[in-house]
Amino acid sequence: MSLQQTLRSLARKYCLTPNTIRYRIEFRVLAELIRELPQSRIGDTVLDAGAGSGEMSKRLQEAGFCTRLIGVEPFEENYRRLVANYGVHPDREFHQADLFNLPVDDASVDALVSTQVFEHIENDGEAADEVARVVKPGGFALISTPHPPELFPNDGHVRPGYELEEMDALFGPRGFEHVGHRYFLTQATTARIFAAARFGTLSQILPLAWADREERLSQSEIFAQQPYGIACLYKRAD
Repeated sequence: MSLQQTLRSLARKYCLTPNTIRYRIEFRVLAELIRELPQSRIGDTVLDAGAGSGEMSKRLQEAGFCTRLIGVEPFEENYRRLVANYGVHPDREFHQADLFNLPVDDASVDALVSTQVFEHIENDGEAADEVARVVKPGGFALISTPHPPELFPNDGHVRPGYELEEMDALFGPRGFEHVGHRYFLTQATTARIFAAARFGTLSQILPLAWADREERLSQSEIFAQQPYGIACLYKRAD
């Protein structure tokens, strides 16, 4: 591992930046959803679609929620980070491809994870079809997106996120049953993160107290304060 990769890995663990504060808070709600399953796992093989650096799926594997990872990422810079972050590991593989052409066979993965991806996709129905194609009967889809309203528009987003009912309407007709959902990261904290980003690199080292406060909030409190994101767990019909 290069010095740059080592520093990046340490920063992910011990420093809060606009990305890592989301990793910490979002991973916590993903883990909560999985722990509510009878087996407290989402299976053996998990495909991370639109994996970015692969950080979220790597954390799921390290926490014991799955055994084998398949990371899929279309964009060159992110793909290089995915390869570096997954490293040389017998239970991790990576492919440069998009969510419309996942490089796996039909009904071949126990679960598909996709975090902060669907809001970027114009034809989300076609992407959801591909999710249904690759997940085994009885397998899972764990999907997170922003939750409207989007107070800080992103040029890469084709929609401001999804309400719970919109997520269910996307995956329900494709044979997925809603298992559970969680809201995360209030808009107030999101506003602070965006404000800090205006003041240069050092100002993006964010206080741990911001994440601590978020993690103490109940779901009703998060929803009342306008959540930034929503995570949904679905099970495909047997």
